[in-house]
Amino acid sequence: MLGENVPSGTCEECKCGPNKDPVSKLYVVDCVQINCSTTCQTGYEYEVVPEKCCGTCVQKDCVVVLPDATSHIIQLGKFWSPPSDRCVKYDCSKTNKQLIVVKSKLECPVFRPEDCVPGTEKTDANG
Repeated sequence: MLGENVPSGTCEECKCGPNKDPVSKLYVVDCVQINCSTTCQTGYEYEVVPEKCCGTCVQKDCVVVLPDATSHIIQLGKFWSPPSDRCVKYDCSKTNKQLIVVKSKLECPVFRPEDCVPGTEKTDANG
């Protein structure tokens, strides 16, 4: 019937068109190729799906967006601390098949320089 979808190949969409074949007097089937977008957002990668026309974007990394709008990519199972704040740590982990960022803050002891021998003060790796 005119305008209805017609079964076709995996990567094309076909409809019963408005034009008739002059010999058979049947409506001509018009087909259009389906164009798949392979562009994925940051932290995702395009993966082909077997027996499907278009693949899908799958999350591979976590993305941390900081208050200044800069972003940082963290691989699954890894962590990252911003250079400006070593007391904050962002971990990339998987929960229910989804990658999530867990933010933790290290509580540093109160620093009292008067309790130190002058010139011996040092900070640890976390700052």
